[in-house]
Amino acid sequence: CAAGTGSFLEEQAERFDIKIEDFGDIALKAESPLNLGERCTVFMETNVYSHYQKGAGIEDILAGLAYSITMNYINRVVGRKKIGKKIFFQGAVAFNRSVIAAFENYLGKEIIVPENHEVTGAIGAAIKVLENSHKKTKFRGFENISKVSYSHSSFECKGCPNRCEIKKISIKGQPSLFYGGRCEKYEKGDSKSSDIPDYFAERENFLLNSYEPKDNKGAKKVGIPYAMLTHEFYPFWNAFFSELGFDFILSDKTNKKIINDGLQCSVAE
Repeated sequence: CAAGTGSFLEEQAERFDIKIEDFGDIALKAESPLNLGERCTVFMETNVYSHYQKGAGIEDILAGLAYSITMNYINRVVGRKKIGKKIFFQGAVAFNRSVIAAFENYLGKEIIVPENHEVTGAIGAAIKVLENSHKKTKFRGFENISKVSYSHSSFECKGCPNRCEIKKISIKGQPSLFYGGRCEKYEKGDSKSSDIPDYFAERENFLLNSYEPKDNKGAKKVGIPYAMLTHEFYPFWNAFFSELGFDFILSDKTNKKIINDGLQCSVAE
């Protein structure tokens, strides 16, 4: 969750024109840290601005953010798992003294910040590599990779309305590589056929099997977007407007043009 990360604190510090290096010292001056909860960043930011507009001090706001990081981690990551007696705080967020203080106050336990805490993950990865260095690597080496000849192409997947542009890399004598899709349809490389019926297609057929675009002269037309509830309630809308004498017209299925037109009409993403 973004609300439980160091980047979230950095973003909030920037909003108040405060350097992240100064965040901890300022927050430790707080007399009454705000209770900002542990909600999504969007709601948390709204809370922050609401308190700020009501006159809350910067120190209390920053301290509240430090506590929100603490509560978010304890309640959403740790959960019901038992917390031990010796607690190590790893990662670059440990540079922020207010977050350390918030954890210590919340848990009532000492927090130990190890040396080189900001790179402990990288050190651990390096140790694992060293321990497994006797094994044969599958990496071909940069020189060999640069000599490989390959071709690059792309195509549009029509498996769903997303219409992803799939990138394909072809290397002679090897299976093609794919990337760029929102799902792993091509990345998995699973070509097994399935006997399971497409229930979404069957549902679509039940909903729209009676749909025929009408063009009665003189009749007023009612357009309904092929999306969301208007699509799901098509049988009702079709009967309703047809009885009133209107021509009922559905928009086309989602395609790139419709997506682009929709984005142009949206006031925000």
